[in-house]
Amino acid sequence: MVGSARDYLAKNDLQAASIQLKNALQENPSLAEARYLLGTVNLRQGNATAAEKEFRRALELGTPAEQVIPLLARALVKMGQFEQVIKEFGDATLQDPAANARLRVSVGDAYLERRDFPKARKAFEGALTLNDDDVPARIGLGRVKFITGDVDGAFGEAEAVLARGVVGEEAGDAHALRADVLLARKQADDALAARHEAVKFHPSSVAYHFALITLLLERGDMNGAAERLVAMEKIAPKHPLTHYLFALHDLRSGKAATARDHIAETVRLAPEYLPGRLLAGVIHASLNEHVVAREHLAMVVGRAPQNRNARRALARSELGSGNPDKAMETLKPLLSVKPPDSDTLQLAARIQLAQGKLDAASETYEKLVAVRPSDDLARTQLGVARLLEGDAAAGLSDLEAASTLEGSSGAADFALVMVHLRQGELDKAAAAQRRLEAKRPDDPRTYMLQGGIALAKRNVADARLSFEKALALRSDYLPAAVNLARMDLAEKKPKDALDRVEAIVAKHPDNVAASLLLANLQKATGANPDKVRETLERVSRATPTEATPKLALAAEALGQRDAKKAISLAQEVIAAHPDDPRAYEMMGRAQLLAGDLQQAITAFNKQVSLQPKLPAPLIRLADAQQLAKDSSAAEQSLRRALVLKPDLIEAQQRLAALLAGTKRSTEALGIARTVQKQRPKVPVGWNLEGDLHLLAKDYPSAIAAFRKSLGVRRVPETVIKLHGAQIQAGRPDDAEKSVADWLRQEPKDLRVRSYLAERAFAEHKLEEAERLYRKLDEIRPDAPQILNNMALIAGQRGDPRAMNLAERAVKLAPENPAILDTLGVLQIDNGQTEKGIENIRKAVSLAPTAPALRLSLAKAYVRLGRKEDATKEAEALLKALPQHSPLRAEVTALREKL
Repeated sequence: MVGSARDYLAKNDLQAASIQLKNALQENPSLAEARYLLGTVNLRQGNATAAEKEFRRALELGTPAEQVIPLLARALVKMGQFEQVIKEFGDATLQDPAANARLRVSVGDAYLERRDFPKARKAFEGALTLNDDDVPARIGLGRVKFITGDVDGAFGEAEAVLARGVVGEEAGDAHALRADVLLARKQADDALAARHEAVKFHPSSVAYHFALITLLLERGDMNGAAERLVAMEKIAPKHPLTHYLFALHDLRSGKAATARDHIAETVRLAPEYLPGRLLAGVIHASLNEHVVAREHLAMVVGRAPQNRNARRALARSELGSGNPDKAMETLKPLLSVKPPDSDTLQLAARIQLAQGKLDAASETYEKLVAVRPSDDLARTQLGVARLLEGDAAAGLSDLEAASTLEGSSGAADFALVMVHLRQGELDKAAAAQRRLEAKRPDDPRTYMLQGGIALAKRNVADARLSFEKALALRSDYLPAAVNLARMDLAEKKPKDALDRVEAIVAKHPDNVAASLLLANLQKATGANPDKVRETLERVSRATPTEATPKLALAAEALGQRDAKKAISLAQEVIAAHPDDPRAYEMMGRAQLLAGDLQQAITAFNKQVSLQPKLPAPLIRLADAQQLAKDSSAAEQSLRRALVLKPDLIEAQQRLAALLAGTKRSTEALGIARTVQKQRPKVPVGWNLEGDLHLLAKDYPSAIAAFRKSLGVRRVPETVIKLHGAQIQAGRPDDAEKSVADWLRQEPKDLRVRSYLAERAFAEHKLEEAERLYRKLDEIRPDAPQILNNMALIAGQRGDPRAMNLAERAVKLAPENPAILDTLGVLQIDNGQTEKGIENIRKAVSLAPTAPALRLSLAKAYVRLGRKEDATKEAEALLKALPQHSPLRAEVTALREKL
């Protein structure tokens, strides 16, 4: 069997040789030659650990040291046991010059890896003294020369090896050394060719595949890198570096979710590999998974505190999670380096802007411009900072200077167009856009700005042409698609809008943003909820690791009041993305709908822990706590939100209402007056004061506050509040005068008229309500909801026009459940029972979890004598309705009658 193994080795059939040798050793474990040959096979197959074991056993069994020790030393080098190589063989000498030369090469490699370059050089030169033809020794000497700065000497060693006509792994090693030298000489194209040659001659080398693919990615050759990754995966499918490069490629291709899966494998297989940890942090941060990102990045910074990339990435993640102070603390060591590098300065300025330190940000951008005086992006950022600081003249001057810099990227022109547009200087904006077009003719954003200028000039036709050009340059460029869709809708061409976005989705089924846009368009154009859900489910299947589509499906389920489905989807996202705060927000909202207040509070608390510097999660938590009648906890949450943002009106309004509800009116009014000081030119503070006086039934003070609010700024909401306060105060004439004065000055008003019409309808003042809705119909003809309300009123008054009004409303909004229900009820009233039942059923199918519609269907069945169907609907309602629902009593009464 040993002889057969030798034959297989001669044919390079390592697997067959291994089988024969293992069979031989099974029969006789003491066969020294079999041990030696099996060690050789293991070493050539890359299993250095097994090779070491067999070589040591072969030595014990008497195989000559001259034969075994060079290979044993090589196995130890492959295992990374450099100290062991030096300890065992650093001073060892073999009698055979060729074997001794090979041993010296392994010792040299060990010293090289320990960065003891003088001893490494001595070992390699010693090997060449023994055997001038030893290729690994010459490659090793070349590597020492390269690392110690003798680039030309290194190149000479590589060329000398290749001149001998070597092939196989030795040729691969020589080409790899040439590539390193060529890169150092900035001969990138030649270096790339050498990297290809290294892989060609040494295809099993993971290191050479890694070096080639890394260079391709650095050059932006994504297709070339993808092709080489396929080849690398064939030879090392489970290697951590293979997964690392897949992750890097996916991240740069905009596929962060799949990149996350690959880098997770790298971290699992090589948890101490710091580049893998760094890339993991960057990927998770790009997905807004900042908690996980910070864990990886903090480990790298802890192990390698001088690593600038890791420290900057950690600071960016901290900034992204809303903690600019912590970000600045992380970045500070890099700012103390003299002079700090430009990337650090750029990040520092962003952090200072987030901290609200505009002066400091401006100074940092000035330093950045000093470091990179010819960098248009740096000067652009300085200009933007000065604009934010309020120095418009200096800011515009910086932007103009950046625009004229040689080789300008166009960043300044983008900013100039936006500034001039915001200031209404359309000709200057157009001039800046033309300069931009000369620099960036193939950038879709160039034509987005052109279209924006055209719209500002009310030139819709030119705007459409610009947006279409942007979309032609990049078929999935959504900003252009959004603007074109809006224009289609404005021109009453909803099908064109849908067709446009559907074409993008068909071409790019994994483009989440495009599918979300399509779903929103479908809803806006009255599509059946099933169609919207189908769109979201399709993109969810196309991107199974993405959280956003599932969260959109959960939101759609909430809109249909399907709490169970929303909870299930939120749980899926939490299982896959346990640090995504959006998932816990969705879970909290779904639990609220389900009536499980404690679970909702738990979910919102988790969201708060993931976003500790954002006030919005605290607002949601406070709302849930208030529903659970835990006013003390709600107050604490609201006060925490106000610490984060002292002028947050949503928190101020809620806290004031909470205090007023707990008989702390003075504190509540104090908050209203704080709002008035913070916002002296908007009515919200006085409206809040008026609301608080109303709660206390202090009507004169409420009326006075609302009048003061109207003096600050006249808005319809305040007129409505004033009217309500005057009615409650028993002053109907004053209330009538208030709205009459408003409507006289605002003859096209819709908001106040809608309020008055709804109020009249609720009070069964049908004639007055009809008059108001007729006026609304004159101002906004063919509004489906107005027509629907007019149909309801006409139906209650026995007016034969009711059916016509409802049919018009359905024609305008054929998928609106409430409008279909109105038509169905009227049809039953008029003896069209089958049509009526069909329309009410359709309304329920469009909104299956809307209890009012299902109750309407149950009542219709009762009227038609279909008690069994009515009972079924009533029982379904009782199961679905929360205990506190006001509809529960009505459904219970209906069920008892049946």
